[in-house]
Amino acid sequence: MKSSRIKYFSLKQGVSYLVFIFLLLIAVFTRSFIGLTIYGFRLGELIIGGCLLLSLILIFSPNINKKINFTERQFIPTFRIIVIYLLFNFFLNYENFNLYYLKSSSYIWTVGIIFLGASISYLYKDSKIITFGFFISPIFVYIIQTGNYPNFVIDIFIKYSDKFEFMKSADMVAIVIISSLFVKSVGTSDYFNYLYFNFLVFLFLPITLTTSRGAVLGILVFWAIESISYINFIKNKKSALFVMILINVIIFTFSVFRVSDIDFRNQDDAPITVVTEAIDSVSKQKNTQDVFLTFYFSDGRVMSTDPTTNWRLDIWQDVIEDLISKNKLLTGYGYQEIIPVMTDPSAPGRLGRDGLNEHVHNYFFTIIARGGLINLALFIFLHFLILKKLIINIGLSAYSLIVPSLLIASLDIVMDGVQFPILYYFFIGYFSQKKY
Repeated sequence: MKSSRIKYFSLKQGVSYLVFIFLLLIAVFTRSFIGLTIYGFRLGELIIGGCLLLSLILIFSPNINKKINFTERQFIPTFRIIVIYLLFNFFLNYENFNLYYLKSSSYIWTVGIIFLGASISYLYKDSKIITFGFFISPIFVYIIQTGNYPNFVIDIFIKYSDKFEFMKSADMVAIVIISSLFVKSVGTSDYFNYLYFNFLVFLFLPITLTTSRGAVLGILVFWAIESISYINFIKNKKSALFVMILINVIIFTFSVFRVSDIDFRNQDDAPITVVTEAIDSVSKQKNTQDVFLTFYFSDGRVMSTDPTTNWRLDIWQDVIEDLISKNKLLTGYGYQEIIPVMTDPSAPGRLGRDGLNEHVHNYFFTIIARGGLINLALFIFLHFLILKKLIINIGLSAYSLIVPSLLIASLDIVMDGVQFPILYYFFIGYFSQKKY
């Protein structure tokens, strides 16, 4: 009897380890990994299919919240209403069924991964190997994304994946967030956790400055909120604040030099001048320091002198105006076709050079476009319930997980993909069972 119990618990542990390893592969190799093809299906497509299955379990299992109390009691009924409303919208706008319905509604089905996160939280017992995996993964990501990507790995993805792609900044911020919070959750010392999360933030900050303003905002908001969670620790350990500042300056300076085009090994200038030039070189690549002052009103619309920002503002406002003109602001366009404003002939170029960009680059405007204001209200309430539950378990770190992620999603297409929402919702489920 005892032997069978040992085997049973070993099996549960093995399942949890495999899930974490799979998630780490997603977090590290992102789009290239989920593009791997298995029997004619891309891994990302299989993942969305699995999310659909998990969502159906959440919807139709009558006692699911009693078995795994991973959310507020209203969560399951709210999610059921969202899916019922999706089906209503489907029949309201039905023409003919095709797989595009699943693709365009994937932002709903990925919510189901919360169930997997909560289940794994019950199965998993702290493992030094898994903890080390989360600890080292962001550092490995930083190394390969700043010029040391192994050629044999690239060759594997080119051969077996539908696409090889370097990591996007939003995904870098995601791995910084989940690794910081995961390491924090295993009971390591506050001193170590405090230094580690600061180390990661200032290591990755220069990369986000060169590539994505949304990621810059996300990582800075994460740093600010998570720092507040350590206020009591800092009051009692003032030496930690000094060490942290010193480490941050050193790491940030090193990272700036690594991602900039300045060869600091042959500089004759004074060190301060070299550092200033490197930082200026990094920030100018995206004009991050200027974009927040570029907004203005013209003809009743919000505009920006920054081309990229203005392009997105134009799409978002067109979505609202078009929905109003078609009397669909409450119910949305539905899921049977590309959001119409993306194919507007009067605004060419929205689909991108390859003609594949069909996303409005904003999670909340996607929700409105697909299901209208009713859909938006349901999702806002759903995330309110999620936040309410996580605060009970992990305190201010609940904001550290949710606020930066949704901020990034409001400026990018990350929730329309696979890797970002999978990590986001899995760790919502996982942390809903943990207490710091």
